[in-house]
Amino acid sequence: MRRKAILLVGAALLAACGGGGKERRDRTFSSAGVPFTFRYPDAFRPHGLSVSLDPRNALVVRRASPRELDPDQYLGALRTSFTRRGLRATARRERHAGREMGVLAVVVPAASPASGGRGPLHTTSRFFAAGGATWQLECRYADHRAEVVRGCRAALSSLRFR
Repeated sequence: MRRKAILLVGAALLAACGGGGKERRDRTFSSAGVPFTFRYPDAFRPHGLSVSLDPRNALVVRRASPRELDPDQYLGALRTSFTRRGLRATARRERHAGREMGVLAVVVPAASPASGGRGPLHTTSRFFAAGGATWQLECRYADHRAEVVRGCRAALSSLRFR
């Protein structure tokens, strides 16, 4: 009887402390022809080569080049291209899942048609070599910064190459 009472008190304490709360669940992005997978939060929904909360708050996968390129081969040119369009872009290198990645971050102002309107669009793209090509993982947000940043971190920390 005493053991049962202790178990009941323990269960009540866990419930009061949030131990019985909603657990975070992730899903896995996997698509034919894409040589990698990653995890993303359950709140995002898959749409082709993207997972999103809505079109302006998303993680988007693209094949950027049919060849594997080193970040030095494209970062400068990409930054210059955005600068010519009047957009300030920052470029850097990062390493995730054992891969060197070129990173390009841009804020597209609301006045630009590329932002989709209704406020600026913040976009950070990571470019990396995989499966004989160069791929882009774009993390973009308009009004759901925390959720997209969390989703992007989950994707980068769980990247698995096939």
